[in-house]
Formats: sequence, structure tokens, C-alpha cells
Amino acid sequence: MPDFNPQDYVHAPRLDVRSAVTVSIALLKCAPANLPPAGKKAVKRLRSSVAALQSAWAERDRLIKPAAPVDPRTVDTRADTAWGGLYGRLDCLAWLPDAASPRVARAARLRDSLFPHGKTFLQLPYREEWAEVEKRLQRIDNEKLAKDIDDLAGPEFLVEIRAAHVAYTRVVQDALQGVNVDITVELRKPLKKVCDALAAYTTQLVATVDPDDDATLTVARAALTPIDVYRAQMAARAGADSTAADSPVVDSPLPPAGPTTPIPEVK
Repeated sequence: MPDFNPQDYVHAPRLDVRSAVTVSIALLKCAPANLPPAGKKAVKRLRSSVAALQSAWAERDRLIKPAAPVDPRTVDTRADTAWGGLYGRLDCLAWLPDAASPRVARAARLRDSLFPHGKTFLQLPYREEWAEVEKRLQRIDNEKLAKDIDDLAGPEFLVEIRAAHVAYTRVVQDALQGVNVDITVELRKPLKKVCDALAAYTTQLVATVDPDDDATLTVARAALTPIDVYRAQMAARAGADSTAADSPVVDSPLPPAGPTTPIPEVK
């Protein structure tokens, strides 16, 4: 049996929405029956987080699935209007003297942070504009700027900006050439919860291994097999154009999962 390195599983692989659902469902299918209490709690958390991600994925697809082809100019104008409106609200407030209100300085800082070069990014080609908007939305989430935006400009702007970005992504996804990029946008929070739950569960599995008991290692390795298979699949895909004799081979790839794939029950 190959060497077992716990760190290979405690630090889970980077996953997008589809792969997170696929790997998690595979892990749930082979979860050991006799987990300790902490392990049972972790596996239940993993299941509930996957269910929540699937639900959000299905709802997102329902909302943005176009009934007919959409003119890129339409969604581009929608995005430009939303971002231009936000800039205008912040800029107007920032023009007031600082003494007028503490909101003035906050608006100026937020305007300069999100629009360091004004609205010029809204004049870029579709792909470049999408990337600039995506970068700003990630900053808004990571730096928790939504509350300030809602307070200074009104809650309508960020809601419209996010909705416009989802529509924009759908239209330009062919140009983006990114696998599953369209289903990752706006699903960051439920995806992060799945990844966190997956890491917590694999940590509990690793903790069941007793170095003096080979049986515990066998059980843990079987339960963690989907991660090994997924990594082998990714390695094989990355080396698809290689003719190296030692290229990884996947005998039983993980069946891809979607928003309606049944999730195994856990006890």
C-alpha cells in the first residue's frame, strides 16, 4: 500500500462548483458507517452544504437561462448602466465638503478604491470588461464592502450589478474559455461552505487512522479514494497532450454530478 500522507487530504484540492459537488457526493457514497461523533457531525455538515450548493446552482440556472439568444450589447449596456450609476452616486457625494458629513469621506474612499481610473473599464472589450467587473466583485466580497455600498448609494445598485454580471457571464462565456466559469459566478459563498465542510470531514477521516492499526488505514484510504481519483483525473487532463509513459491513468473516473444529482443519505 502506498505511503499515506495525512496532509494530502487535510488540504483539499481546489474545486469549482461542479467538481465540488462531484467529489463531495462521491465521498458521501463511501463514508464509513462507524465514524466517531465528530466524524458523523462532519459528514452531515458536508451533506447539508452540498444540498445547499445544488439548490443555489439550480436556482441560478433557472433565473439566467435565456429564452432566446441575447445580444451582447444589451447586457453590456445593462452592466455599464449599473456601474455608471454607482460611480455617479459615490462621486456626487464625494464632491461635498468633508465637513458636511462623515459619509462624504467614506464615499470618496470607496469611489477611488473601486474606480481608480474612473469608468474607463466600462469601455473595454467584453472579455476584458468582464474580468475587471469580476475582480471588483471579488474585492467587494473579500473586503466586505457591500454594507458601505448599500449605505452610501442605496441597496439597489449592488443587486443590479450582481444580476447584470451573471447575465454578462452567460453571454461571453465562450470568449472566456473557462470550464464552469458561468456556474461559479455568484455561487462563491455556498461553494466555500462545501469546501470548508469537505476539509473538516477529511480531517476527521485522517484523525481515525491509528499508526499501529492497519485496518484503520484501510478504512480511511477507502473513504478518501474519491479525492485520489479526482486528482488523478486532473493530472491526466493536464497531461492529455503528453506521451510520457508514466502519465496517470484513471480506471474508474468520478461520474460528473449536477444540480439535480441525488445526494446519499448519511447517518
